[in-house]
Amino acid sequence: MQQLWRELGKSKLERTVRAALLAVLFLLPVSGVLILSEARSEVAGVRNSFAVPALYAIEVLVVVAAVLWARLRTQADRDPGAFLPLLGMLGLAVATILWAPWGFLAGIGLVHLFVAFLLVYVLAHEFRDRRFLRQALWAFTTGAAVQAAWGIAQFLLQRDFGLWWLGESDIAPERFGVAKLVADGETYVRAYGSLPHPNLLAAYLAAAAFWVGTVVFWKDGARPRRTQVGYVLLLVLLGVGLLVTFSRVAIAATLVGGILVALFSWRRWQRLPWPAAAAAAITLCVALLLAPYWQGRTVVESSQETGVSNRKAGYEQAALVIADQPLGVGAGNFVLAARSADPARPAYQYQPVHNVPLLVVSELGLLGGALLAWFAVRLGRRFHKVSSRDRQERSIEFMLFALTGVFVLMALADHFLWSLPQGLLLGGVLVAALVARAYPGRPVRKS
Repeated sequence: MQQLWRELGKSKLERTVRAALLAVLFLLPVSGVLILSEARSEVAGVRNSFAVPALYAIEVLVVVAAVLWARLRTQADRDPGAFLPLLGMLGLAVATILWAPWGFLAGIGLVHLFVAFLLVYVLAHEFRDRRFLRQALWAFTTGAAVQAAWGIAQFLLQRDFGLWWLGESDIAPERFGVAKLVADGETYVRAYGSLPHPNLLAAYLAAAAFWVGTVVFWKDGARPRRTQVGYVLLLVLLGVGLLVTFSRVAIAATLVGGILVALFSWRRWQRLPWPAAAAAAITLCVALLLAPYWQGRTVVESSQETGVSNRKAGYEQAALVIADQPLGVGAGNFVLAARSADPARPAYQYQPVHNVPLLVVSELGLLGGALLAWFAVRLGRRFHKVSSRDRQERSIEFMLFALTGVFVLMALADHFLWSLPQGLLLGGVLVAALVARAYPGRPVRKS
């Protein structure tokens, strides 16, 4: 521990700042600890979690870390052009408060967006230090491993552990509003960990699995046998945790992206390390054991599986909302605006549209969508030009590229990367890593 503390930086302030950032990354999956919640929001006579203003303890920690960082990096190299589209989106979020159906909710949504921007801005600078980037990814992976074990235990026991003070949801097969699957006529809950939805847990575990799956291929000296066994156990833990979320898009995209990362790594290193092969084989065996539980998840539409109809309803609602208010309805106000524009639907179909670009356009207007597209195109073009000569760095770059593809697919099929603060912060970590690579700037100045 003392060695890690010394490696974080040269000064006490730098070590403190980076330790706070590592704590943020470790605690992101348990970020559901509420410090403010207005739980009386209802849509169509039913409580709706997407219309509840809430603030989380992790956001306070992000702000504290950002304030300390600002004190540390008073002379930091800044590239405002990299963040100009994001600043424009924040400006639009401020403006939409004036005409949002619920101004207070839009204000809370603005806070979530601002905190996510702070995290991106700070991490993008610190991730230019390659050693700290690796430390940060291991801190993130450690938190994800805890979540994987937590989620597996939930699935095996078919209940939560009552750890509401850590943000754990109330889950049980008989509870309404819980993500479930049906197998042989029986209902089973999917793994949540401490996150609001299994799909979000799947995104966290996928990100961690990509990192470990990249590192395991490296030739960085003779690794002790226990280290190699540790990689096997960690990959299996993350893989099985991902499987019991039963998130179809996340699992399929991670499988394809993982194969691409493995092929890239094999081509670069000309080796197939046995920990990678062993972990893949064990995870495949577990997947086969779980095959009976996929019965309900392979049905496109049924009384229990309404993913298609809910998404279709969301697209229709988004079209109505955008047509009615092309300037946007305010951050976090989609559900309320959808209820006003399309009041005849059942309550469970009032949720954010399962498509992040559409959700951004609905809440921040056509200009907000254009700014998001501008940022994505600029970042993609800059990142495409990056090419490190170091083989490990090249592996990290390809891992980030493949993981971005997975997250883009999730963003096109779900909404949590925008609608939930935990998803915003998760996406912010990936965006920060991409910005750090695309806009390398000058090396981080040591205080």
